[in-house]
Amino acid sequence: AVNIPFKVKFRCKAAFC
Repeated sequence: AVNIPFKVKFRCKAAFC
């Protein structure tokens, strides 16, 4: 959630974070 890229940060919320 913090070590992920900025682009993935947005999808991370609905992807796996």
